[in-house]
Amino acid sequence: GRLILAAGTLYGAINNLLAKGWIAAAGSDERKKEYVITQSGKDTLEKELNRLEELVKNGKVILRSE
Repeated sequence: GRLILAAGTLYGAINNLLAKGWIAAAGSDERKKEYVITQSGKDTLEKELNRLEELVKNGKVILRSE
């Protein structure tokens, strides 16, 4: 319930992830498509998680100093 995506937004995001090589098609049938994260996607995710962890750490430092 925290995020609601319209179909066009979701398909746009999937196409963007495919274009960047962060996911790859894993198969499909008549009703659904499946994707897997690539090594490039995992590397990018790790960098993003590190960036977010640093933001949280910096935020906590700021809160403690007030």
